[in-house]
Amino acid sequence: MTAVRPKSKSMPIGAALAVLCAALALDAWIGGSASSGLAYIPAVALCAWHFGLWGAVPAGAIAAAGHAWAKFGGGPIQTPVRFDQFDAPLGLLGFLFVIALLVARLRVSRERERHSANSDPLTGILNRKGFFDAAAAEINRSRRGGHALCVGYIDCDRVKQF
Repeated sequence: MTAVRPKSKSMPIGAALAVLCAALALDAWIGGSASSGLAYIPAVALCAWHFGLWGAVPAGAIAAAGHAWAKFGGGPIQTPVRFDQFDAPLGLLGFLFVIALLVARLRVSRERERHSANSDPLTGILNRKGFFDAAAAEINRSRRGGHALCVGYIDCDRVKQF
C-alpha cells in the first residue's frame, strides 16, 4: 500500500509562482509578442486545478499585466497610450479566464466521477473499491499515529428489503 500524504497548499502555490515567473521572463525576453502569451497557460491551469476558478483569476490578472509590461518594453511609456494597444493583454486575460474555467470544471467533474466510482448509486454507501481505498487510508493513518485500528462491518443479504 502507498502512504497517503496530507494535502498541502504550499507546493502548488510555489509551483504556480515558479511557472508564472518563468512565463513572465520568457514573455519579457521575447518582447510581448502574441504567441508569448501562451506561456501563461500552465500557470493559470495549475492554479485553476488546485485552487478553483477564483484562485486562477489573480494568476490570469498577473499574466495579463506582465504581458502588457513586456509588450510596452518593460519601462516607462514615452508615447501616449492608445486603447487599441491593450487588445492583446485584454484578449489574453479573457483567454486565460476561459482556460481557468475549463480546468476548474474538469476538476469538479473528475471529483464527481471519482465519488460515483467509489459509491453505490442507489444507497450512496461505499462499494468494494471505495471501502478498500478508505481502509488503506485509515491503516496508513493509524501507522503514522501509532494507534490501534479496529474494523467492524455488517454483511446484509437482501439489503434492498430494508
